[in-house]
Amino acid sequence: MYPVCTGGAGTLFALRYDGTTQWTRSVGPSLTTSPIPTAEGNIIVRLPYGKLKALDKDGIPLWTVDDYGGSFSDVALLPSGDIASCGWGSFVVVTPGGKKTKAKTFDGAGTCVRPSVDPSGAVFLPFQDALRAVSPAGDVAWTFDAPAYELFSASLTGQGLLVMEAGGGNYWAIDRLSGEAVWTKQLSSSVGAGSAVDKHGRIFLVSVSENAKTVAALYPDGDLMWEWGIDDICFGGVSIGGDGILAVGLASGEVNVLENK
Repeated sequence: MYPVCTGGAGTLFALRYDGTTQWTRSVGPSLTTSPIPTAEGNIIVRLPYGKLKALDKDGIPLWTVDDYGGSFSDVALLPSGDIASCGWGSFVVVTPGGKKTKAKTFDGAGTCVRPSVDPSGAVFLPFQDALRAVSPAGDVAWTFDAPAYELFSASLTGQGLLVMEAGGGNYWAIDRLSGEAVWTKQLSSSVGAGSAVDKHGRIFLVSVSENAKTVAALYPDGDLMWEWGIDDICFGGVSIGGDGILAVGLASGEVNVLENK
């Protein structure tokens, strides 16, 4: 099953592997981030106005909690099963049952869109001012500053790197242990939709320019592998199914399904 959201419609779709719809749920006035499946088979979605919502595998609501996250702030899962969330200068940990257990604030950091978590439990928070690597308790291990760029997301690859997306179509690969830059890449533009990484370390992201909207695939070293045109803007990013198929939810309410070769 692929959980996919469409922006303005506020609808969550569960798609089967053949692209047919298993179920749909209207869960809010709008959805602008990617849904996250948990180890228990539940689904976590970001609602506007700083709320998280959990649904079971059949789309039945389980709980809603105020975690201070922004409307464009995604969540990530810790190895413990807890949910890591970030918002305006904040970092919050929520249990699978919907209870807030930890909270940390970073003065002047701005908003944080899409956190990532590595197998050790380290959390990577792309705030507007800098990318921070923190422990589940919020202790900072390192900070990577990208001057003059608004940071959007940081996705882990299988090569121990973080792919960081920033304004202006700029991407960096950051060593997750040291916080040092390994390579940089510039595409036509970026929308803050985040990137997805498959088991081979290939990176999939959404790029938007004045004349084109595309899903782009990069090799682990940052070289362009392919681009595929899409018909509308996408804020929810790219989801990868267990068989490697890519699903892209568009603001129009349509879902594009792409074969990953």
